[in-house]
Amino acid sequence: MKHLLLLPLFVNNLSAYACDCLMSPVKTHINTTPYLITGEVIELLDNSTSEGQSHRQWLRLTRQDSSRGYHVRIRVLESFRGEFHAGDTIELKSHYTTCELSFSVGTRAVLFMHKEADALFITHCSYSEYVTNEEHFTDLMKTIYAETRRKRQG
Repeated sequence: MKHLLLLPLFVNNLSAYACDCLMSPVKTHINTTPYLITGEVIELLDNSTSEGQSHRQWLRLTRQDSSRGYHVRIRVLESFRGEFHAGDTIELKSHYTTCELSFSVGTRAVLFMHKEADALFITHCSYSEYVTNEEHFTDLMKTIYAETRRKRQG
């Protein structure tokens, strides 16, 4: 009976761990994000910071795959906005929240990013996502190409 009384408290607090976003149109994100790239993860860097080490301990406690990380080194495959070029290597830091993508070495993603104190972070509530063959991802990339081509030509 005592466990049943605790159940509503546990269920009620689950929403605190979810990511809640109100998304603006994708074209708005494309045209306002400071940095927009596709990239491939080449190194996990979570163990290089105390926040990352603490987060990895938490991941093990929740039985998450320890081969995944949030603070990573990425090779730029294509740059649509910002100062980066294909072949550049960048470091993507993390706030270690549930709203962020987690990565494995070799993961490819389209990333909408911004800088905070000279460090790059994924912009929360953006259209950052893993590269897939799914229709929604193909549509996203078509929109990115169309919008950034217009900017380069105009």
